[in-house]
Amino acid sequence: MFGFFKRKKPKAQAPRASAPPAPVPPVPAAPAPMHRSDIALNGARVTVLGLGRSGVAAARLLAREGARVTAIDDNADAATDGLPHDVATLTGGRPEAVAAALAGADLIVLSPGVPRNHPALAAAEAAGVPVIAEVELAWRYLSAPLIAITGSNGKSTVTTWVGHVLQGWKSNVFVGGNLGEPLCEAALAGTGWDFVVAELSSFQLETITSLAPTVAALLNTSPDHLDRYAKVSDYYQAKFRVFEFMTGGHALLNEADASTPLVVEHYLKGAAPVLFNRSRPGDGVALADGVITLTGGGRSHAVCRADELAVTGAQNVENAEATAAICLLAGCPLPTVTARLKTFTGLPHRMQTVAEKHGVRYIDDSKATNPGAVIKALEGAGQVTLLLGGRDKGCDLLSLREHVFLHCPHVIAFGEAAERFRIVLQGHPDASYAETLREAVALAAQKTPQGGQVLLSPACASFDEFKGYAHRGDCFRQYVEALP
Repeated sequence: MFGFFKRKKPKAQAPRASAPPAPVPPVPAAPAPMHRSDIALNGARVTVLGLGRSGVAAARLLAREGARVTAIDDNADAATDGLPHDVATLTGGRPEAVAAALAGADLIVLSPGVPRNHPALAAAEAAGVPVIAEVELAWRYLSAPLIAITGSNGKSTVTTWVGHVLQGWKSNVFVGGNLGEPLCEAALAGTGWDFVVAELSSFQLETITSLAPTVAALLNTSPDHLDRYAKVSDYYQAKFRVFEFMTGGHALLNEADASTPLVVEHYLKGAAPVLFNRSRPGDGVALADGVITLTGGGRSHAVCRADELAVTGAQNVENAEATAAICLLAGCPLPTVTARLKTFTGLPHRMQTVAEKHGVRYIDDSKATNPGAVIKALEGAGQVTLLLGGRDKGCDLLSLREHVFLHCPHVIAFGEAAERFRIVLQGHPDASYAETLREAVALAAQKTPQGGQVLLSPACASFDEFKGYAHRGDCFRQYVEALP
């Protein structure tokens, strides 16, 4: 039950608006992390597969614990800066050497950028070598309560927002994971963290083996990463694993998401389910008459009005509901949640206004790399000239059609995926196509009347033209600023 309050009022007595909230009871303690001596890393042969930021942090943590570490990356130019001097490196593929390093290991730590079906992993697993995620390794060295946040859309915003709220209450709150600093950096810091707030992707959750958050949130599900997963259900099941090892604590779920009944029935073994984005009476978090409202233990309390938030859009009201619920479940006082919820200004490249030129507002939503994120953006943006495109991830782009026709008098597709969008946009009264984002911005400026909006919400990955979604968003700003 959503036990925000310790006392219940008699049902016949309406709650008074002036009644102060009772203290929020503490959440159950997280399951104890595995002790270092149980991992027995000292002298063990451990191979780290993937040398991104997560892989480098994992190698550093392993070396600190006395493991004999080999770090592998298929990219010959993989950065090895920051690795301890005694970590052996193997870059540039070399299949036989890679296979030998993996098969001869006592443990493999997998970076999230490396697919689970990497050809060299099969032989090692067949030989009985255990494979764990970087976040799993970090979890075993963290004693602070873990707040884990996943979902197809909004997880970076909610993770950062939760950190922002909790940092107004406690002095040592780590925020990272898939966002920002890898989780192993929290374990390396030697800090007595009050909370560890982690965004976890499906890639990171694939190879957890004991990670058990105190509060775990699944914000929503929509098809994504079908360039990596054979089918949508595989992607969803990876997300659901955030609850797999919980034997207590709380599981926060979106009532409006189609996957929620399935998760509650089959995937929650010990965590208590809590719902946000509620559409009917009951314990949880809902938007009631424009007010984000918490209900639990027979009482309701307002957190804040939706129009008091510094961020806009329907998706950010949902994000605010989730943030409020997570922070209250973590024990944060309601007045702190209310105050800090209002002062969060959002993240770059998430529905961020970057310029206004000639009476036209330009909005950067480059982080919207799947159709579900674009649909959420359109629902809250009104009428826009929409820029779609980039590198297709195998998602169902046709799911955009109804929303684009409803919200977008002009739409421009660009990049590698432009041809796929021709099918989606067939019959649209003003659909155009461009090879590059720069060309798309120039076309949008010509088509959008004064008082209108241009929204970059691409529904695709950025890697046809750019290094990542942030690079794409930065270039979008530059292209807009360079308009005549």
